[in-house]
Amino acid sequence: MKLFFKMILFTIIGLLCLTSVSLSCTTFFIEHDGQFVFGKNYDWQLERGVVFINKRGLAKTAMPEPGRVDGPYASWTSKYGSVTFNQYGREFPMGGMNEAGLVIHMMALHKTAFPVPDERPVIKELQWIQFHLDSFETVDQVIENQSNIRILFNEKPGLHYLAADRTGNCAAIEFLNGKLVVHKGKDLPIKALTNSTYDNSLAYIKAGLKVPMSGSSSLRRFKTVSKMLNQFEKDPTDAVVNYSFDILDAAATPGYTQWSIVYDMNALNIYFKTQTYQKIKKVDLKEFGLGCRDHVKMLNMKMDTEGSVNRQFLPYSKESNYHLIRDAFKGTNFLQNVPDFYLKKRAAHPDSHFCGD
Repeated sequence: MKLFFKMILFTIIGLLCLTSVSLSCTTFFIEHDGQFVFGKNYDWQLERGVVFINKRGLAKTAMPEPGRVDGPYASWTSKYGSVTFNQYGREFPMGGMNEAGLVIHMMALHKTAFPVPDERPVIKELQWIQFHLDSFETVDQVIENQSNIRILFNEKPGLHYLAADRTGNCAAIEFLNGKLVVHKGKDLPIKALTNSTYDNSLAYIKAGLKVPMSGSSSLRRFKTVSKMLNQFEKDPTDAVVNYSFDILDAAATPGYTQWSIVYDMNALNIYFKTQTYQKIKKVDLKEFGLGCRDHVKMLNMKMDTEGSVNRQFLPYSKESNYHLIRDAFKGTNFLQNVPDFYLKKRAAHPDSHFCGD
């Protein structure tokens, strides 16, 4: 057991030592003529990922962290079905959209400091995304709920989140110095987020400082997205989904942008491409049965095809989830020595859910 905790410590150190290049994600939100679109570049070391169709009506409990007890773990029943993009296992998404049109995505932020332990139920930083997609339909509900839930203290690497909904509301959600920091409405004049705090990103733009238009700088990408969002607002000459991919292409980090995802929040359509396969695939969430007695479906993202991929989803299995987790951990240099029993425990976690119908 001591060996296991040493491995976890080395994992944390490795996460803190990652280069800014490998953590250079980008998100943004566009509202145009009643259409709401959310864009995401996922930049990381690994390309392999799985799209999950998650069900409503499942009773869940957050996955415990081995050797840590700093509060009761959150329990809930999913109210909404969702589509999520996952790399480190089912229930631990990088982001996604639920059937109410709520979208949430994460980005790394080293300045993050999650709240210290208190009486609130706790949850891991990626499962936090799944919990809110399961539970709410608006950004305001997500923000209000932070008084009822807490991310595990000292989760690494730190994350912040961009969320948007079909009312047109958008918010940057951060945890700085142990406190919740939210930017929305007039406090979010540029609806985008990269890997700097929102305050620092906005201050940089307002100061008019020059950022090289090449390289993987967080501020460079924020400025690029800001400029293109402003251009579209002044002259929306292209379809908003197509233009969103143009923004993602402009903000991409060569060699590290693994996925580019665009959510049409009105139509509940999701479009994506991967680094290897640049043809754009489409997922229509409306076509899936989302009741808890329907089979959970999954799709390998690395596909040399284009257009609708709904019919290519396969039934979920714990074995497939384990292989996804194993490949992700073994392919991440600072996670390679995490014991296999932990990977199997993570893969089995969704088996603890049960249908509440």
